[in-house]
Amino acid sequence: MKRKLAMVLVAAMVSSLTACGSSGNVTETTTKAETTKTTESVPAEKETAGEKTDAVVMRIGGTCTASEKVSEYLAMQKLAELVEEYSEGTIKAEVYPASQLGSTGELAEGIMLGSLECAVIGLDAFQSYNSITCVTSLPYIFENYDVVRDTLDGKNSVGQAIYASLLKENNTRVLAGMHRGYRGIGLTKRATGAADDVPFTPADLKGLRIRTPSVKTISDVVASFGAQPVAVANAEIATSLSQGVIDGIDYGYTELWAQQWDGVKYVLETQHAATDVVSMVSESWFQTLTEKQQEAIIRAGQEAGEYRYQLMLEEQETARETLRGWGIVPVYGDMIDLEAFKANSGDLIESWIGNYISQEMYDEIVTLNEAAKK
Repeated sequence: MKRKLAMVLVAAMVSSLTACGSSGNVTETTTKAETTKTTESVPAEKETAGEKTDAVVMRIGGTCTASEKVSEYLAMQKLAELVEEYSEGTIKAEVYPASQLGSTGELAEGIMLGSLECAVIGLDAFQSYNSITCVTSLPYIFENYDVVRDTLDGKNSVGQAIYASLLKENNTRVLAGMHRGYRGIGLTKRATGAADDVPFTPADLKGLRIRTPSVKTISDVVASFGAQPVAVANAEIATSLSQGVIDGIDYGYTELWAQQWDGVKYVLETQHAATDVVSMVSESWFQTLTEKQQEAIIRAGQEAGEYRYQLMLEEQETARETLRGWGIVPVYGDMIDLEAFKANSGDLIESWIGNYISQEMYDEIVTLNEAAKK
């Protein structure tokens, strides 16, 4: 699969260069993102003798719920708004949340193949194609969210390495982080059946069917807690919960706080990974734009990322209160034995170094963590 996709990507990029932005379809690999491609996605022709150019269409695909209560959706809308403003209307940005253009994996393929202009998804969607993106999946490796933020925004050495690798190897230009915090776990029940005033440990997850994205590193972390990972797409979470197909959800904090998932009784602040989402564009498409349009997209991406970060901070202030209002127990502080969760997943880090990430990158993250404590 890696070899086929690489061959298709090379063919797509060569075709793009030789056809000067032609909208010819790539046929080797078919995804939802590709089937929705239209000739509108190519750059507008230059103005001639008083004729007005048409705007370039920039589709922004994502998997988050299309709700004004979901900050990731609001950030996608902000990105679209700013792109249109800063490009002075020469780019028309369209937002497609709720997996309308495909699953996380299909959106990633669309970006790499150049059949989708923009996406807001997690770096872990690229794990099958570029192991460097696994770094944010390592359990408990980031001890300070400021380090996570700088990494996703490409402001530290680790983030810059990830940006450069995706650009070179995967035809993907990362714009900025769309911050939603560490991952947590929502549960419909406790495997131990213990009372609410008893601290949670990995034993409370043993044997429970927990939704995870289709990402091996995340499912491995959840499995290390004793749970049974079940890959469920975002659009199917609510149905899977209501039908009892799954007993819980592995998700970003803000998604667990923003929606009242049917049957969820506990939200555990396990902080087990920092697989945040980022905004990204297809580099082959990006290079068909004018310099001014490129600058507009970069600026919009960075400002939309900051907007999302501020929303996250606001959510954290009221999240636990919101959960309690829904009758859900927020589990944090003394109510959860984080050291036990860390101990269960500790072996994964050792096995992943050298396979998923290099020893050098791991050491660099440790250094960044230490610097953030000062």
